[in-house]
Amino acid sequence: MAKVDGLSGCLASVLQLPFANDSIPFLTSMCVLEHIGLGRYGDKLNPNGTDKAVHEISRVITPGGIVVYSVPIGRFITEFNAHRRFTYEKASILFTDWDLIDSVALIPYPTSFSSNDDLMNTYNDPVGCFYVPKPKSD
Repeated sequence: MAKVDGLSGCLASVLQLPFANDSIPFLTSMCVLEHIGLGRYGDKLNPNGTDKAVHEISRVITPGGIVVYSVPIGRFITEFNAHRRFTYEKASILFTDWDLIDSVALIPYPTSFSSNDDLMNTYNDPVGCFYVPKPKSD
């Protein structure tokens, strides 16, 4: 357990966060959303697991607050029970009606590619990292 002044931790599920509505100004979800609902980590099987997690995160973010998240990108596929992989287009709009501020593709392994198609179809999928603010009128 790391101890940092002004910071406290808690154990919780992304499907049932222990925070009030509109109470968190900034949240990161790095390499989590793609696993929800696939049973790999003891969670119940749910084909809409990612959407449910996004809904719960959306509930706790303050209007104008920021979410930074990452998911694998490439061809859309569910690799049971490992993870879902999203097209860039789908990954960039997981938080429906939120505006994308920025995104970047990170390649997790040193690999060379001869084309963008090779990049998007390789087994060592890139990870997309997205920055989105919750609309203030939400």
